[in-house]
Amino acid sequence: MPVSKEVLDEVALSEAEYQLIVDKLGREPTHVEVGMFGSLWSEHCGYKHSRALLKLFPTSGKRVLCKPGEENAGAVDIGDGLVIVMKVESHNHPSAIEPFQGAATGVGGIVRDIFTMGAFPIALLNSLRFGPLDEGRNREIRRLLARVGHKVLRLVRIGIGPLRLGNLAAGEYRRLGREEVRALRRAAKIRGEG
Repeated sequence: MPVSKEVLDEVALSEAEYQLIVDKLGREPTHVEVGMFGSLWSEHCGYKHSRALLKLFPTSGKRVLCKPGEENAGAVDIGDGLVIVMKVESHNHPSAIEPFQGAATGVGGIVRDIFTMGAFPIALLNSLRFGPLDEGRNREIRRLLARVGHKVLRLVRIGIGPLRLGNLAAGEYRRLGREEVRALRRAAKIRGEG
């Protein structure tokens, strides 16, 4: 028996995806199978929407020590005998379902994957976005935080961990100096000892 549009919406399957399931199975799927395909083909498990975008990132080069998919996180040689291990939570499903605990689930997975590579976290970046990054609305952050009971007195980005931004304009970047790399290492060791 065909499944209704409401059921497909409930498990985030399109009608085309449902038809593909029918074609591959050679029959109509059971309700349990529809639920399983909905889960397995979801953004959370299958990167349904972000896979094409993730393929745009470079994944090879003389400094790439561990390519995507080879291990739990990527590793890049940054010179001076140093390696940065990086992990990205590439989708927002847990946060979309449960904003507070979902975000913790994503961060926990990232930290776990950094540890399993024999490294330890020195920084976490959470990108909290409510629209395009180039279209800010006046006092949007202040309004958002006020809705959850926090009053922003002053909002200025001055640094990240031990690094200071200085006169770096929005959208600009620069190479880290040796002392900045050392400061990151010291910060990581202090946090790692705790």
